[in-house]
Amino acid sequence: MNNVFYVGGSKGGVGKSVVSIAVADLLISRGLNPVIVETDTANPDVGSMYNKFAFFADLDDRDGWLRMIAHIEANADRPFLINSAARANTGLEKYGRDLFFDSLVALGRECTAFWVTNRTKDSVTMLADFLEMSAGVVPVHAVRNMYFGAAQKFELLNTSKTLEAAIKTGGTVLDFPDLADRVYEKLNVQRWTVEHALEPEMLSIGDKVELMRWRREANRCFEEVIHA
Repeated sequence: MNNVFYVGGSKGGVGKSVVSIAVADLLISRGLNPVIVETDTANPDVGSMYNKFAFFADLDDRDGWLRMIAHIEANADRPFLINSAARANTGLEKYGRDLFFDSLVALGRECTAFWVTNRTKDSVTMLADFLEMSAGVVPVHAVRNMYFGAAQKFELLNTSKTLEAAIKTGGTVLDFPDLADRVYEKLNVQRWTVEHALEPEMLSIGDKVELMRWRREANRCFEEVIHA
């Protein structure tokens, strides 16, 4: 499998990093040896946790996009996970709309986008902007981050024409499970991967059970759209 997975949300605080961690963990647990592209130069959480798999690229400038595309071309047999930074839509609009998507088509690489949302209007607006930029080239899955509440509370997204447009790309609506703050903070501060955190004596019993629950539910969230 050599698909490209793009985790977006454009603004900070919606949960892009924790979604990227879940996708990375799923790919690695399947033995797929992904390249994890960390684009958040200010707070490279995911790249620091998964440093063994990481490739760092600043997508605020054209050179960063070209470096990433060259790396995708050079690793034809590996899946790529792109953890996009806040403000990523700006770089995508300037450099990615033609350069990135056209290059993926030329390379014959399938791309899937996971757009992480909270319950605010600007989250829906940024999804609409991404849909316009991707122009139906990739399926876009709207990810409701349950950290912000149950699915029915995402009323602005649920009733929007933007969600209808995402589904028309071949996307779906995914409900991403909440992970207890105390557990996520341990992973984040210690730069532990999920796999490492579940090793003996790394976490207390309660925290370990919570992480195992979250891992099962996160895998279930993505298993229908990430095929080995």
